[in-house]
Amino acid sequence: MRCAVNDKNQIVAVGWIDSKPVNLISTADTTAMGSVKRRVQNKTSDVPAPEVVINYNKYIGGVDNHDKLQNTFALGK
Repeated sequence: MRCAVNDKNQIVAVGWIDSKPVNLISTADTTAMGSVKRRVQNKTSDVPAPEVVINYNKYIGGVDNHDKLQNTFALGK
């Protein structure tokens, strides 16, 4: 994992390698570490992950629902 923090603007940029490299920028998270579950050779194990990744995985369903509703009920397009 690589992390850069801009204290003045409270921005965290994280580079993390899952199955592929993942780059995230957040104004709502910190550099704290947690873990996510990953399956490796039919076994589930905890893999260390930054808070940004954990929160992304936790809330991505809400973003998908928002996008779906926005496309369904868009009035200004």
